[in-house]
Amino acid sequence: MAVGHILVPIDFSDNSLNGLNVACEIGKKFNAVLHLVSAFHVPAPITDVGGAPQVIGAFISDYKDEVQESLDELEKSVPELQNVSYEKDVYLANTRDAIYTAIETKSIDLIVMGTRKSHKGI
Repeated sequence: MAVGHILVPIDFSDNSLNGLNVACEIGKKFNAVLHLVSAFHVPAPITDVGGAPQVIGAFISDYKDEVQESLDELEKSVPELQNVSYEKDVYLANTRDAIYTAIETKSIDLIVMGTRKSHKGI
């Protein structure tokens, strides 16, 4: 099986960074492109609140910029990224929808996600 594109959901937790480290190893081995995906969801604003759309729009823009900056900083905390090709995407969606969208639009072959380790050894 050829692995050309690996999806790595990132929420900047230790668990997702562990998954990213594993994805870097796999990506290097297969010369694959990593697709780092971060998502955030904003509930629909209450329409009775005056100015809510403008406030929510500014919040979304600021938050998206913060997430993008955090993605840009990953090379410092995960030096293995320097050894692989990768793309960074931020989605305004819930995580599940962002993952499905990336799968459909990026021709993803493999998903690597970090989880809490509840047992010793793999």
